[in-house]
Amino acid sequence: LDAYHIYGDEKYLESAKRGGDFIIASQLSEPQAGWAQQYDYAMKPAPARWFEPAAVSGAVTARNIMTLIDLYLEIGDEKYLKPIPAAIDWLERSKLENGHWARFYELSTNRPIYVNMNGEVVYEFVNIRPGYSWTGNYASSAIRLYKKVKSKGREKYLVERDAPLTDESRRRRLSDLEPRVRDVIAKLDTQGRWVEDG
Repeated sequence: LDAYHIYGDEKYLESAKRGGDFIIASQLSEPQAGWAQQYDYAMKPAPARWFEPAAVSGAVTARNIMTLIDLYLEIGDEKYLKPIPAAIDWLERSKLENGHWARFYELSTNRPIYVNMNGEVVYEFVNIRPGYSWTGNYASSAIRLYKKVKSKGREKYLVERDAPLTDESRRRRLSDLEPRVRDVIAKLDTQGRWVEDG
């Protein structure tokens, strides 16, 4: 879509539409109506790297919802919104106790799964391969955006989204942003880095 906006060439819009059609076609069926992180040629969830099992993915489901909303806003075709309610229903039923989501959920059981340093799929967050986003607040923004677009309607949402910023709205954005920026800066270590244990 960015390429289409920059270059104005319809081939980029057609490519985006084909991508959206693939997302719709690759949605898993109920009761796990999300998306896998990768698929085989038969369109079944497939493993990839040694720490990426065949599974339903909370992170990919959230990203696909955002992509489908972007396509709907660009094109106006309701077909891009149709898969989303079932996906949101699955996400809502799959929240972890802390309100976040697992990256991977076991096919059929829907249990959150992880991969340990021995390459084994496990159900507890113990001896897990480091440096990978195993859990996160993946879907909150996608769910919020979907509800906002549905409640306002496409036209009203686009008018509000694309309205030029006023001085007051700029000040409000900066005011909302300031505590988050201060928090990020406060987390720098003495050498000016953001470092986490593990």
